[in-house]
Amino acid sequence: MNVQDAVKLINSTTFRPGWMITASRSYTYGKIFVEFEIDTVDTSHVDDDGRYTRKMTQRGDAEFTVTHLDELSLLRRILDWAHMNYDEHEDREFLRVRQDDGSWLAPFHPHRSDGILAWALTAPLGALR
Repeated sequence: MNVQDAVKLINSTTFRPGWMITASRSYTYGKIFVEFEIDTVDTSHVDDDGRYTRKMTQRGDAEFTVTHLDELSLLRRILDWAHMNYDEHEDREFLRVRQDDGSWLAPFHPHRSDGILAWALTAPLGALR
């Protein structure tokens, strides 16, 4: 796929509510630059009732080499990237367990060493990357 077609494909694609994905030419030959803007809630602030109500916008970006891909393969790469860099990461932050003192523990939090270790130690056999 050429860069121009890849940019056109991504810019004519929609994803989840609250997600905006846009593409442009990269400065590197054969690559596109993809930007992600996601309206979500702040996982750092869980309410007493276990809800997340503080709204926020996350932004991220990535480069993808497209010269060896077809349309479906490019879309799959973008979904895989979003899953690894947003979904799994955010899921680990969102999952909370109420403690006896009323606080909420995030056992797999990806920004804490105990959460990173717990995530690695509980991986299903063969799932480690």
